[in-house]
Amino acid sequence: MLLIVFDHMVTTHHNAGVWGGWIYGQPLTVKRIAFESLSLGRVGVVIFFAISAWFLCERSGDLHDSLKRVWLLEREVLFWSVALLAGQILLAHPVSVGDVLRSLMPLCSGLWWYPSSYALFILLCPFLTDGLRKLGQNIHRNLCGLLLVWLVLCLIPWFSLDLSTSGNDVAGMLILYVLISYLRWYMEIPSRRSSWIMIIGGYAFLLVSQLTAALVAHSASSAAEWGAFYRSGWQLPMVAIGLGIVFVAIRHEFHSVIVNYCASSALSIYLITCHPNLFTFLWTKIVDFTTFYNQPFSFFYAIGLSIVVMSACILADSVRRLIFRFTIDRHKGELFEKIWQRSIGKI
Repeated sequence: MLLIVFDHMVTTHHNAGVWGGWIYGQPLTVKRIAFESLSLGRVGVVIFFAISAWFLCERSGDLHDSLKRVWLLEREVLFWSVALLAGQILLAHPVSVGDVLRSLMPLCSGLWWYPSSYALFILLCPFLTDGLRKLGQNIHRNLCGLLLVWLVLCLIPWFSLDLSTSGNDVAGMLILYVLISYLRWYMEIPSRRSSWIMIIGGYAFLLVSQLTAALVAHSASSAAEWGAFYRSGWQLPMVAIGLGIVFVAIRHEFHSVIVNYCASSALSIYLITCHPNLFTFLWTKIVDFTTFYNQPFSFFYAIGLSIVVMSACILADSVRRLIFRFTIDRHKGELFEKIWQRSIGKI
């Protein structure tokens, strides 16, 4: 269920993100504030990463396990990078030699920022986990306190050590992992009340920042810059909302075959809707929110369109899973194990 929440937040965020500058030029109304609130993609990223971190910190993995996870991740990412490259060609979208090379090496080239950053995190994870275990509870707690102070300081606009700078996504993952692992190892899961306080507090902070930006900014561009500041990177409001949602879900078990099937396409939905070369085409040519902004119930229509896009991506991923089922998933990971054994034998 959380993975579906992740995809919906990322999808609606990119809807809002494409025309985010345009929305800040509209009159300050409840509708405008509601549409601005759609831009919470980083909350989805926190949810997606927190789910992985929650289970990874309980596993005693090694470099072999990390490399195998990256290998399996690369298969899905490579499939969609090549498939979407073919889609670009069919749509007569300009394709350069660089686009072809990036599509053939999606993780190494950073075609999508999240899988590339996550792959690097996975490689570092066993060493980080082992190191945090050896630190002990007291030093680990002190480290968490320092990182929380850092996150608070990042709320100061233009703070030079913020985590929203491009290229710092792996650092953000490492910091969030330190916090999650301490909670997992030494603390009780926050109560539902505390979790809802985190969610509401984070949303309240974002709402105040939205209103302040709308009233103080002297232009739509400066309002957009201010409004986006607290929604970018690994800002504390985003972390609070994302972790709060995860904790609520952990305390409320829910099982559904349909939901699990849809959730298994979470990564594919992200890859399809966030492909850098098809991104603008999707969110301006196929789904253009500016055309119905002034219509009644446009906010709900926007959410509905995002769900339609997600559903189409799930159908497309069903084809991918069917292909995998009768090909590379028949002996899942077997090729990696052979390469690993041969590599170890030569060392």
